[in-house]
Amino acid sequence: MADDILPIKVNINGRSYPLRVKRQQEETIRKAVVMINERLMQYRQSYANNTFDDFDYLVMVTIDYVQKYLTLESTTDDTQLLSQLKELTSDMDNYIKKSQVL
Repeated sequence: MADDILPIKVNINGRSYPLRVKRQQEETIRKAVVMINERLMQYRQSYANNTFDDFDYLVMVTIDYVQKYLTLESTTDDTQLLSQLKELTSDMDNYIKKSQVL
């Protein structure tokens, strides 16, 4: 079980963070770190004339990604519900067709 945990270091905003992650999560976490650093750079460029500090930029990135996550989460829930409704409708249609034959 301990072999599934991998110690890694990630660099966000110029700071190194040691993490212990599941082996299958490593790639996703590294991609997330790249996305965070890219978004930080975008915010720094967009708001270069403001007096924001590193913490302010990190907060903006956090809000951005959490908002996207919540939007995706609600979309996913709707998609699953729609899929279940389609399946139920198909089952009902099949039942009605069989009933009409009898």
